[in-house]
Amino acid sequence: MAIRAVVFDIGGVLEITPDPQMRAMTARWEAQLGLAPGGLDERMARMERMAHLWRGGALGQCTEAAVEKGLCETVGLTPGQAVAYMADMWTEYLGTLNVELADYFAGLRPRYQTGIISNSFVGAREREQERYHFERMADPIIYSHEVGVAKPDPRIYELTRASMN
Repeated sequence: MAIRAVVFDIGGVLEITPDPQMRAMTARWEAQLGLAPGGLDERMARMERMAHLWRGGALGQCTEAAVEKGLCETVGLTPGQAVAYMADMWTEYLGTLNVELADYFAGLRPRYQTGIISNSFVGAREREQERYHFERMADPIIYSHEVGVAKPDPRIYELTRASMN
């Protein structure tokens, strides 16, 4: 059987998102909030509502505004801090474009159909399109927060396959 389509991921593939950057962001916020190292992650982990909101954001079950409100209510951030925290989170989440791989991927068209599957977070499509224009490289782009399922659930792969026919 001939290859007809190629599907890539975004985070850690088309976007370079090194974990040390996220740890640095967390450390900055812990210092700003007067928390000991590991305190922010611990606070978020033990707050079931916050864990529910992070999961909900990944599956499209809540809005960005709900996450910001949760940061205020469960983590103790002010509204301004919640907005700033999310802005920092998006900077880290988007990382930097893996230019060499993105150029290769874009060059696969029109010989192959190209698609993207991403375990994502509510708001990712708009930010990634604005910054990286993935819609020019692939059709379809399947985001977990838009379809309500995430990898490794086989349904997300089936949705992608069906949308490529």
